[in-house]
Amino acid sequence: MVVLDRMYSECMKLALFGKDIESVTPDIERLGFEVVSSEPDMVITFGGDGTLLKSEAAFPGIPKVLIKRSPTCRLCVELPLDDVLSRIKWGDYSVHEIPKLEIRIENKKWRALNDVVIRNANPRHAIRFDVRVGRHIRRGIIGDGVVIATSLGSTGYFHSITGETFNSGVGVAFNNPASGKMEPIVTSEKDFSLSLDITRGPALAYADNQDDEVVLSDGESIEVGISNEYAQVLTFGT
Repeated sequence: MVVLDRMYSECMKLALFGKDIESVTPDIERLGFEVVSSEPDMVITFGGDGTLLKSEAAFPGIPKVLIKRSPTCRLCVELPLDDVLSRIKWGDYSVHEIPKLEIRIENKKWRALNDVVIRNANPRHAIRFDVRVGRHIRRGIIGDGVVIATSLGSTGYFHSITGETFNSGVGVAFNNPASGKMEPIVTSEKDFSLSLDITRGPALAYADNQDDEVVLSDGESIEVGISNEYAQVLTFGT
């Protein structure tokens, strides 16, 4: 996660995501901003991780403000909306770049901000697979699959498997391995690359809360690396 200098001294066009956004629109416009549905300068989300992921899918790479009271969301803002808007207007914020994951299966390629899940298509049957994460090679794994998480996604499914989170890099958690608990692998973004070969499937691969999924059969492979695209989230000092 890279901290950048502020991108704008003033933001005039804001898109809104979440519940009851109509009720806050007058307050936003009163402070000189324009609420738009396309080509915003920034996006304000009201909600949890799912709202962020949907807003990033709609406006990839556009800076976002996450407004929510949350004990687990490191980048969520608990300031009053008027305070947030005032700080945006005066450029009183930092921008965090969050790397995205890129998933490749044959000619198909897509991206994830939170995590990538590769798991058994039939929950009654385990899959068998070989996996390489950088220099780590593990063969003949039998289990439900793996979860590949960014630091943002490490508080979700990754944490539910491992009981751990991390602040930077990419983590790989092994979901319900038949051999017993397997320690997760966490690497820096620059060192991260993963290839996984299905030796007994079928398995499903999907990213974030996206609807698309891919079925992996015996002998098929999937690769996950760091994308050249980033999400950008604003934070505010106290």
